[in-house]
Amino acid sequence: MDRRFPLIVRIVLGVFGVIDVATGLWAVLKPEKWFSDFPGAGRHWVAASGGPYNEHLVVDAGAGFLAVGVALVVAAVWMERRVVQCALAVLLAHSVPHFLHHVTSDATDKMSTFDKLNGVYSLGLQAVVAIAFLVLIARRPVRELYMR
Repeated sequence: MDRRFPLIVRIVLGVFGVIDVATGLWAVLKPEKWFSDFPGAGRHWVAASGGPYNEHLVVDAGAGFLAVGVALVVAAVWMERRVVQCALAVLLAHSVPHFLHHVTSDATDKMSTFDKLNGVYSLGLQAVVAIAFLVLIARRPVRELYMR
């Protein structure tokens, strides 16, 4: 297998992790602002979904993003096989239901095509990447417990 694979995994886990940590911290620390302004830059994905603001629900969602992000960042730093596999499983547990909700509900009806591609289909991409990494990691020789 390509020697660059562990570096690619580290970078992807790190990028996904930092995005989720930032998203989670914003929602936990400034729930009303996150609800009205996420993801920022003039976009309003959560508020546009049509539901009323609920601080408890926003903070809980933020805590979920934060937990996923921390798992991904820890995996990117440690790069131990089982830790990486666990973080990828956590990412799947988060991204698959989130993606399925968005593609099977009317929550994205008010979103532009650009926002759907960036906000919704990126969740599907995360799931595909997680599955691909899990398969590729499982195929690595058992003696390679550490992917350094």
